[in-house]
Amino acid sequence: DPAHYTGEFTYVPLLAATYWEITLDGVTVDGTSMLPTSGKAIVDSGTSLLTGPSEQVAKIASILGAKEVIAGEYFMKCDMNAPDIVFNIDGKDYNLSPVDYLIPDGNICLLGMMGLDIPEPTGPLWILGDVFMRKYYTVFDQTNERVGFALAKHD
Repeated sequence: DPAHYTGEFTYVPLLAATYWEITLDGVTVDGTSMLPTSGKAIVDSGTSLLTGPSEQVAKIASILGAKEVIAGEYFMKCDMNAPDIVFNIDGKDYNLSPVDYLIPDGNICLLGMMGLDIPEPTGPLWILGDVFMRKYYTVFDQTNERVGFALAKHD
């Protein structure tokens, strides 16, 4: 629905159609790479947050100044000047700013990302859930085995 996005779609081929799995070329925060090599991600409207391997999410949380409160979940001050989290997918950067990844809860914010270790052969795996899809309108193109992203409009 063109009323809900702006610009053109960028389509990414699927690695596997079973879980809308794509190649994740990189994740950076404040210029620091969080992925040792390229990885895999699934785009999932049934997952509220972003998830990633626990060790890498802990590094991101540390850079942002977030503190772990429950296994894999992090809280931090609602600092809208914190650095962006950048996902590089098929050579294109998808930036999430603090307004995108912080979920206010009173005087503090929940980091919209948690650690989740998915074992091989399926993992390690990132999940780009609702936190990502609120910013990037997503089209699941089953016929052509690809997923498309465009900047979402919020009126």
